[in-house]
Amino acid sequence: MIRTKEQRQKEILPILKKMNELGLTINKHEELKEFFIQMKKYIQEEEEDVDINIPIEELGIRIKGVLAVNINERVWVKLEQL
Repeated sequence: MIRTKEQRQKEILPILKKMNELGLTINKHEELKEFFIQMKKYIQEEEEDVDINIPIEELGIRIKGVLAVNINERVWVKLEQL
């Protein structure tokens, strides 16, 4: 079963809130632009999962995760050290 657009938006909201809490915003880190593009793609296109693997050299971290469209699969994002 595929998540609706509203369900995908709801899945993204806690990720956006946490990123904001951590000070990870486009205003501060240009590399995050790709992450936001990937989240937008996930919300607008329901056919396929979006794999996230974005290094942010400036901070020494990598954003990894899967934005799954199947309702039975987990949506997850984590930060890893480079």
